[in-house]
Amino acid sequence: MERIYYSNGLIQSYESSLRLAFSQPTLRLTRRPPKQASDFSVEIESPQRYVASDDHSGQIPIADVLTSAVWPETFYFSFRATFALWAVTPSKPRSHILDHASLTIFQELAAGELGPCFRADWDPRAAQDAKSKHAQPHWHFVQRPDRIESIVRTLVAPSGAFAPEMGTELFSGLAELDKFHFAMTPLWDESNTQSIKTVFATKDFEKWFDRLAHYIATQLAYVCDRSRSRTASANEFVADQESVPNEVLAGTERSNNPSEEVPKQQNHGRILSDDSKTAPSPSY
Repeated sequence: MERIYYSNGLIQSYESSLRLAFSQPTLRLTRRPPKQASDFSVEIESPQRYVASDDHSGQIPIADVLTSAVWPETFYFSFRATFALWAVTPSKPRSHILDHASLTIFQELAAGELGPCFRADWDPRAAQDAKSKHAQPHWHFVQRPDRIESIVRTLVAPSGAFAPEMGTELFSGLAELDKFHFAMTPLWDESNTQSIKTVFATKDFEKWFDRLAHYIATQLAYVCDRSRSRTASANEFVADQESVPNEVLAGTERSNNPSEEVPKQQNHGRILSDDSKTAPSPSY
């Protein structure tokens, strides 16, 4: 059974990957407590913010994604690696092995309101358990409906009511995560594998985690760039519409007498000429 033992070098490799991927040059992770005789977790030390865990059992330390191409104060990340106490021997009186590792991305959906978007997980025990049916490593989509409802209620609280037309306004300007491409190919080496589970050796795991962090940062930059382009296009469309006379937007012709406006003939939204009753079929 392949095991990844706790070491200062392993934690330093996590730190290096997170610092470079998310432009956090001073980021530090916690270390194993002195004389630790039970399981423990490694997380971000001195985080910029905390968010409540989904089960409200505690606070999750998070840090900004500061990559230059990512919008400021938009995306945040958390890291957590849990280590389990392993068989204690005279040569290794405090042996701990990696039990689970995860990297979660959060998005600010409203002022001060953060929601988790997705999480990358690897569970080494499940990877070696024939009864486990989950791919290892794998992604989780963690944007839960009740969390979205809570944020919407917070946003509409001043008016006390939600109107359908508000749907396009509540989250306008947010980066659109449907542009994120979730990798389905191995991120840790060039060889192809038919298995849905991977058992990493220590160095392979460090390589996978490094490439995972950098890949997420690159995709978040892509999401922001595409969202920025779409927002700009939408603004240009609104500006163009505002410059068109109202009677044109209403599909009418104005005669010399303003009271004699004549609607143009229409067919399923296609304006027809005066001497034609049909319009050519649209081409797609």
